[in-house]
Amino acid sequence: MSAIWGYLSYTNAIPAELPSLMEAPYHTKCSIDRYEAQQNGFLHMGCGIQYITQEAQREVLPVFDAGNGIFFTADCILDNRKELISLLSAAGIAPSDVLTGIADITFSNNTLATATDTALPDGTLMYLAYKKWGIDCLSRFRGLFSMAVYDAKARTLFLAADQTASRCLYYYKTGDSVCFSTLLEPIRKIFPSLTFNELYLKDYLTAPGLMPNIVPTETPYTGVYKINPGCYVKITQSGVTEHVYYSPFDDVKRCQMYTKKTPQQSAKHSAGLFSRHSAKAYGKAFRALYTDCVKDALRTDGEVGISMSSGLDSASVGALAATLLREKGKPLYSYTYVPCITPEPDKNKDNVHDETDAVLKIAEMHPNIKTRFLNNEGKNCLEFLPQGLDFMEIPYKAIINLPNLCEVYGNARKEGCRVVLTGQTGNATVSHGYIDDVLFDDYRRGHFPRFLSCLNNHSRKVKLSRKKELQACIRYFRHAKKVYAAEGIRELTPDNPFLDDTILEGYPYPERYARGELPFLTSVPIDRTLYPLFLYNKATLTYLGELDTKLGLAAGVVLRDPTRDPRLLEFCAELPYHMFAYRGTPRWLIRGNFSDLLPACVLDNFMRYGVQNSDWMQRIRRDWATLCPKLITFFDFSEQNAPQKAAPSDMIDRKKVDDYLHSLTDTGPDNDVFRFECLIFTALFLRFTGR
Repeated sequence: MSAIWGYLSYTNAIPAELPSLMEAPYHTKCSIDRYEAQQNGFLHMGCGIQYITQEAQREVLPVFDAGNGIFFTADCILDNRKELISLLSAAGIAPSDVLTGIADITFSNNTLATATDTALPDGTLMYLAYKKWGIDCLSRFRGLFSMAVYDAKARTLFLAADQTASRCLYYYKTGDSVCFSTLLEPIRKIFPSLTFNELYLKDYLTAPGLMPNIVPTETPYTGVYKINPGCYVKITQSGVTEHVYYSPFDDVKRCQMYTKKTPQQSAKHSAGLFSRHSAKAYGKAFRALYTDCVKDALRTDGEVGISMSSGLDSASVGALAATLLREKGKPLYSYTYVPCITPEPDKNKDNVHDETDAVLKIAEMHPNIKTRFLNNEGKNCLEFLPQGLDFMEIPYKAIINLPNLCEVYGNARKEGCRVVLTGQTGNATVSHGYIDDVLFDDYRRGHFPRFLSCLNNHSRKVKLSRKKELQACIRYFRHAKKVYAAEGIRELTPDNPFLDDTILEGYPYPERYARGELPFLTSVPIDRTLYPLFLYNKATLTYLGELDTKLGLAAGVVLRDPTRDPRLLEFCAELPYHMFAYRGTPRWLIRGNFSDLLPACVLDNFMRYGVQNSDWMQRIRRDWATLCPKLITFFDFSEQNAPQKAAPSDMIDRKKVDDYLHSLTDTGPDNDVFRFECLIFTALFLRFTGR
C-alpha cells in the first residue's frame, strides 16, 4: 500500500518548495517505509510506500514513461494479480519494454507468462494494464486502490478510486492547477486560503448518526472533493468530469453464476418458489464466496490481526481467516475491547457488555487465534479528541470508538501485523437480515403465506407468542407503510440542542439527502426497494475509506474488510430478499451456514446484542475532576489559530454551550448521555473551525 500525492500546473513551473510541502505531512502523520517522487517542470508526483506485501518492497512508483509522456502513481494492493498477469501475458505485454527504472526486476524470456507471482509489484501491474486498456483498465482491477495518471500528450489527468473507495483520494482544481493527495493536509498547505464548506459543516451538525458527511464527494473545504466509489474523474485545463466504471447492480445474472442456476430455476426464484435445495445452494455459494474474499484479504508477508468482537460480522471474518491461516501454520491475532470498569446494571439481559467469554469460545474452536483483550489502558475517550482530529483531518463523531481502534491497530503493528481485518460493513452484506426487514418486505408485497410462515418459525425460535408478535408486526408495518408513502420525513428537526436557531436558514437539506442517496426515513424496516441504498451507499463508503486509510497509514498497517468486497456486494444485490432471514432465522447467511465455525452462544441467541465501550461514561465521571478544566479549555479558542482565513457563519449557540458546561456538577454528566455526546460533537466542530 501507499499514500500518493501530486500537483499539476497547465501553465506555470512548479514552485521549488512545493514537493517538500506536500510530502511533509506524511512524515508526521504516517508510518511509511519508503518515499519516492517523479517531477518535471509542470508536474510533481509523490508516493509513500508501505511494505505490506513482499512485492511492495520492489514497488516502482511513481512511474514516468518518457516515451509515451505518461506519469503514473497508485496506492494499491491487488487481489487478482494472477488473473491480471495471465491477461497481460496473453496480450504480449513485456514490462521491460515500457517502464523506466525497473532494471532490477527481470523476467525470463522477457514475458509476463513466465514471471512468478511474486516478481511484479502491484503498481507495475496496474500501470501495464493502463498501457494496454487505457482508463478502462479500472474494471479489471480487484482490491484496494486509488490511482493517478497524467497523459502529457493529451494534457489530461485521471484520478480513480476502487469499487468501494476503500482508499480515499482528495483533489482540488483551481484555475490552471490541480492538486491531489491521500491526506487533506498537503492540499491545505499548498492552498492556505481554502475556505470552509458551510453545507458540509451543517450536514455534520444536523445529520443523525455517526457519519459526519451526507454528500459522498464533499469535504469540509470548498472545492476540495473525494473520489466516489467505482468512479474516476477526468481533469483537463477546462474542467472536471466524473465517470462511473462500476456498480454492484450492473449485472443481474451474477447471483445465478455463483449458484450455477439454470434460467428455468432462476424463473422459479423470481416467482418466490424456493425449495430447501435452493436455500442450500445459496448457502453453499455464499460460504465459498465469503471464504475467497477473506482469503484474498490475508495477503501479506507479515502477521495478520483482526479487530474482533463476538458479533456475527467480525466473528465470521475471524473464523474464516483463522481456518485459512491454520492451513499455513500461521496465527491470527485478535484484539477485543473489554471494559475496565464494571458496567452499570442493565435491565436488558440480552445486552452483552463484556464479550470476553464469547471471544474465548470462538478461540477454543480455532486454537491458532491469539486473543488480546484491550481497554485503552483505562483512559477516557475525551483525552483523545485532539489526536483524533489530527488523524481524521475532519470533524468526526466516532468519539467513543476511535481511541480503541487506534489502540487495536497500534498493538497489532507492534506484534508484526501488516494486515488487520475488520467486519465494518457486514450489517449491509453478510449479516443483513433483521427479521423486521424481511417480514416487512413480504407484508408490503402481499406475500402473506411466506410472511406468516416466517413469523411463526421466528416466534417459535425466540419463544414468543405468535399472536402478540403478529399484532405488533401489523401495527408497526402499517406505520412503516405510511412513512414510505410519504417518502420519509419532510422537515428536519436537528437533535443537537446547542445549535443556533437559524442553522436551517439557507440549508437545502432535502437536496443534500437526495445527493447523498440517503433516504429520509427513520425507525422503519429496510425492504428490498430500500436495500440497494443501504448496501451501496456512497456517502458511507467514502467516509469509511477516509477512516480506514488514515488510521491504517498512521499505524503502518492496511485495514481489510472482506464484508465490503465487491463480489459480496454483487451477491447480496441479487440474492432473493427473504433469504436474508430464511425460514425465520435472522441473519441467515451467517447463522445458517457457519455452525461448524462459530459456537452456539454466538449463533443461536437471536436477541443477543454486544454493547461495546459501555463504560465510556463511567470513565469520564471517574476522571471528571481533572477532565472538566481540560474540556473548558478545549472550548476556549483565544490562542487557537484557525486553519483557514475565512470562518463559517455562526452555527452554534455559544450561550447554550457555556450554560450547559457550567451546569455540570462536580461528578460529571448526568444520565442524559445523548446531550453530552452532542456537546462533544459541538466541541469538535468548534475546535476544527478554530472558533
